[in-house]
Amino acid sequence: MAREQNHLFRQSALNRIRSADELDAALNVSNPSAWIVVTAFLALALGLVAWSVFAVVPITTTSVALTDGANSATCWVDADMAQRLSSPDARVSIAGKEATSCVVASRPRSSAEVVNSLKGSYLADGLDLGPWNYRVDLEFAESLYASEDLDGEDAILAPVQIVTRNEHPIALVFGR
Repeated sequence: MAREQNHLFRQSALNRIRSADELDAALNVSNPSAWIVVTAFLALALGLVAWSVFAVVPITTTSVALTDGANSATCWVDADMAQRLSSPDARVSIAGKEATSCVVASRPRSSAEVVNSLKGSYLADGLDLGPWNYRVDLEFAESLYASEDLDGEDAILAPVQIVTRNEHPIALVFGR
């Protein structure tokens, strides 16, 4: 019976199993180019995680201010923005120049009151006025515009950049 089992397999196959010739040879499980792709994806994922933890993204909004071109400007914002501007993290800039002082009024004014305070100036139409508005007085260390930029006007409208807070992108993943 043992002899019959030996005939089930060819002699060359049995000799190959018994020999230790190829036991120390390297066994290729995967292609080296596959490891390069896996390593690249891991590096990309780790870089993305590091960026989301260490990067700071400013949360920015815009408004419009009335300025005489000197070192001061006035804008009007809603109650939510007035509260955000009271934060120590808030920064306001016009024409790339950051305000050194930002004073938010304590009581709101209606849009009609704001227009009346401007003596019906056409500039009031360009302001971002809501039903109720808080006056924000801004002071700058240097002049905002040169006198020739005013084109003979007493005041002009200037776009305002308001950074209300800074966020880390990882906070968006975990919902703060």
